[in-house]
Amino acid sequence: MGCSVKDEYDEDLAEQQGLVCGHAYTLLAVAEIKIKGKEQRLVKLRNPWGSGEWNGNWSDNDKRWTK
Repeated sequence: MGCSVKDEYDEDLAEQQGLVCGHAYTLLAVAEIKIKGKEQRLVKLRNPWGSGEWNGNWSDNDKRWTK
């Protein structure tokens, strides 16, 4: 299964977050977790081009992983 960033998405914001508008990504996994009683939905994506790294919420070094 795959996914992409909509062309209507703010390209500058996408770039800051490590995404490319109109680019396809492979969907590897999905998860629902609860934090303080609130559900969060997470997706794990792979960039087939192998460049760029997500740096928004829930990125590798985000503090949410240790809370």
